[in-house]
Amino acid sequence: LRSPAAMEAATVGFAARAARSARSVSEEDDRSRKGDVDRPIRGLVSDINALGRETVFTTSSCSGRVSLVAEQTKGKRVKGEAKWILMSHDPVAGHEVAEAVDSYLKGGGGGGGDCSRETLTLRFEPFILAVECANVEVAAEILKVGREAGFRESGIQIGKRITLSIRCSIRLELPVCRDGVLLVTREYLGVCCELCDEKFSENFARIERFHRLLKPKLSKLGGGRRQQRDEAGGAPVMAVSAPRRRAKAVKDALKARGWLDQGVRPQPAPGGDRILFPVTSAFRSSEANLQALGEGLEVVSLGGAPKSSPTRSPHEELRRRVGEMLPVDLAKDLLEDLPRRWERLGDAVLIPKQAMVREYWSRPEAIEAWAAVAEALRCGKVGRQREVRDNAVRESAAEVLWPSGADGWVDHRENGIIYSFDFTKCMFSSGNVTEKARIASFDCSGEVVVDMFAGIGYFTLPYLVKANAEHLYACEWNPEAVRALRRNLGVNGCEDRCTVLEGDCTKNAPVGVANRVNLGLIPDSSMAWEAAVRSLGPAGGWLHVHTNCGSEEVDETAESMRERVEELAVQSGRCGAIVDVRHIERVKSYAPRVLHIVVDLWVRTP
Repeated sequence: LRSPAAMEAATVGFAARAARSARSVSEEDDRSRKGDVDRPIRGLVSDINALGRETVFTTSSCSGRVSLVAEQTKGKRVKGEAKWILMSHDPVAGHEVAEAVDSYLKGGGGGGGDCSRETLTLRFEPFILAVECANVEVAAEILKVGREAGFRESGIQIGKRITLSIRCSIRLELPVCRDGVLLVTREYLGVCCELCDEKFSENFARIERFHRLLKPKLSKLGGGRRQQRDEAGGAPVMAVSAPRRRAKAVKDALKARGWLDQGVRPQPAPGGDRILFPVTSAFRSSEANLQALGEGLEVVSLGGAPKSSPTRSPHEELRRRVGEMLPVDLAKDLLEDLPRRWERLGDAVLIPKQAMVREYWSRPEAIEAWAAVAEALRCGKVGRQREVRDNAVRESAAEVLWPSGADGWVDHRENGIIYSFDFTKCMFSSGNVTEKARIASFDCSGEVVVDMFAGIGYFTLPYLVKANAEHLYACEWNPEAVRALRRNLGVNGCEDRCTVLEGDCTKNAPVGVANRVNLGLIPDSSMAWEAAVRSLGPAGGWLHVHTNCGSEEVDETAESMRERVEELAVQSGRCGAIVDVRHIERVKSYAPRVLHIVVDLWVRTP
């Protein structure tokens, strides 16, 4: 803890530094690489610097970014020498990252450097904001808001000044090239970009919460001279609004004529493209003075300046658009009924089963509100998620909500593969994206694969389209899934390398042909293990077995599976068969303390 004297010393010079900060804003003296405030947080930064006034000002910020950064592999790394190969403050598509990586490798390195001595890293870095505060009480109040908004790694530093960092830990860092060699597949790059997209969504949601919670606090923490003058009954502060490109020239002209009110800090206008310079009563006494400063200027009242627009999360945008279509007397309750999360499948969005269930949504007059939902979510269909039906074929129970009479067919593109299916009849798990990408990274050239629970082609298609399997036997007994599977084989151009076996895989799976067998059924696929062993060729091969288990029981589950499969192998006539656990893939959390895993078993027949 710092002594009271040390904390008091840290506040000395705050007013002067705040004034210099205001001047740098007005004169566009931004010393960051980018040269200005990131678009997604301009409203937030503007509000802090305008509403906080004498109590807090920003010193640096970043809205969050995804980047490819090239750095020297060995030796001491010098700050500033890292080279951005790609950088964006918005989500980036997987193909854009792949193209940037290709260009980097073909060009020999970042900025004409030598990629044979560099490491190229894909990074997602979340929002970070640094501010200086007039005293520790102000810093503590803002810190409390930051942590409430989800920025748990935020903290106060007290040295020669009192500073506060607002930050969180939703990061991603992955080396993709080292010394001129690509370390991962392009499919895996696509998966990582999807993860970055998810982190961007959470990042922007936290920024929006922080802005919304902070704004009323700023006024209470000081409010600035404009608020004090208004409360004292004085005249509102007037200002000249100038384009950023002319800010310094306009400021110098105002100052030279004695019209600049140096007792009130200049501030960026909402949107950040103009600067507001407070002016004295001498300026306001002459209407001709504005023309004397040049064209493109306006006089505005700081007391009546338009409020800056905070960054809207997708949920806030949904509330805004739908709220315009709802009856006033019902709007409050109906807006609380809107979803905060949803799943996107092709041009459809599926909302949670507990969202938008009030009676109003089924009325004919709700059609405009439903159209607003689709517009806000940028989709052609809106559906509702339901639990998968507890029957042998695990049918989907989802329903189409809008437009009326539409079917549930969608074309969902994932990792360069098209999955076409009716979401009201066939389930689709977006959470399996990492396992599908892992399969896509296999080299199955010359191999025969058996997919025991093929569904619409969740794993069948990555084996054929990406892993280049020579032939695949797809076993499936749900007629609706078989219909979608056949359609997907055609759409993805691999129907000539796949034999669809409709019916019970424990009875109709081929025998003695496979190099590897996929068992993609959860929570348990043990009923098909014996058939899977029979499907393997004489020398053995791979079994990729999906199952659910307790998060603390992963190794025990894999060992128990290995022992049982080894028993089945011997019983099926593979004398002396040996089964090894070669890898355990943790796919996703299925429920609290329950994991969906895949155990890769290598079966050897002497």
